[in-house]
Amino acid sequence: MKGIASLCLQKNDATLQIKRVLVDRLKESYTRVADLNRVWGTTFTDWDALLQPFELTAAQLGSGQADLKRLDVLIAEQYFRVCREAMNEQMPGVLYLGCRFSGAYVRHIVDVARKYCDVMSFNIYAELPSERTADELATELDFPVVIGEFHFGALDRGMFH
Repeated sequence: MKGIASLCLQKNDATLQIKRVLVDRLKESYTRVADLNRVWGTTFTDWDALLQPFELTAAQLGSGQADLKRLDVLIAEQYFRVCREAMNEQMPGVLYLGCRFSGAYVRHIVDVARKYCDVMSFNIYAELPSERTADELATELDFPVVIGEFHFGALDRGMFH
């Protein structure tokens, strides 16, 4: 799984605040870096090694999936909560449509968004409009949704589909 937590952890160094927060959360879950290494299948020498850019293999991403999902939820909670608070402060009574999920969505992030958004937006890029409808998403999520963008290509001009 390549979520936002995975990208923040791997591609950045300690100059990024989110990287330090995520490593701190891992320290709370694992007493020693050796415990993290055992679960994730990694070979970090100490916690400071996680503060440098690194790359996880597909197997390591799989082994760390539960932790990465938990960290993704942490990030999503902060994002949607802060946006909701700003909407309430700056535009009280206005619907908060959240972000627009494009293509395939990550269910645990959508579940967090539902807590803070009034409506969620999705882009759907399917072969046929009937493959995924707003009604189906609303039923699946038990929440109001809007299909903000739908695309199918045209062969007679512009970019091919």
